[in-house]
Amino acid sequence: LAQWQPPFGENSQANAKAAVLQRIQDLDDDEPVISKSTSRLLFGVAAVVAIVFGAGFAFYYSGSENFINMSKDVKTYTLPDGSEVVATPKSQIAFNSVLWAWDRNVRFSGEGYFKVKPGKTFTVITKSGEIHVLGTEFTTWTRVNHLFVHCANGSVNVESGFESTTLLAKEFTREDKGGLAKKQKYNFEGFVMPSVETQISFDSVPVGIVIAHLEKALAIDIKNELPGELTYSGILETQNHPHDW
Repeated sequence: LAQWQPPFGENSQANAKAAVLQRIQDLDDDEPVISKSTSRLLFGVAAVVAIVFGAGFAFYYSGSENFINMSKDVKTYTLPDGSEVVATPKSQIAFNSVLWAWDRNVRFSGEGYFKVKPGKTFTVITKSGEIHVLGTEFTTWTRVNHLFVHCANGSVNVESGFESTTLLAKEFTREDKGGLAKKQKYNFEGFVMPSVETQISFDSVPVGIVIAHLEKALAIDIKNELPGELTYSGILETQNHPHDW
């Protein structure tokens, strides 16, 4: 018993504490340090990425084309593939000539007659819906919450809201309550141009076409519950209305 000694020396606690602190210091010293050369490399990569993205945006915007018919007459605009748009005064057309070979998209507002060359899908984007074609001729009138489309020949697909319909030659439709009205027949060849006269004359014209003219001339929405085969002949007065088109 006289030879017994405690398992720990008098300075064991202090020594253990010192050993732990030294180990922590060693771990801190072992942490990786980014060298100046690595920093320069990362900065260079970031710069290259920025240049690539910047060049991409510049390339895209360099092809942006925007036209507004500021004249008092109907004008014809030729698109990069030879397709044409016959547009009324104040109509607006926008597209990207650089991306045209892959993306035949046209943003349009106003009234126009499109003569589309055959090729990849051709899309007319309006505030009230979209029109998709491959090669055809059609009329469209568009403004906020209003869309009218008449297919002269071929076929077009019209989308508005959650509804979609395909128009064949001489068929038309119009936006109705956020969707599309039932398609009707109008045997007319060419541009169904809105009248700028204060008196509009009709001769056996489908009532849906008459309503489209009145909506355009008076800047109003008309609820149509008349039979699709009904036609109208006569003269309608559109002057002295507070809305100015």
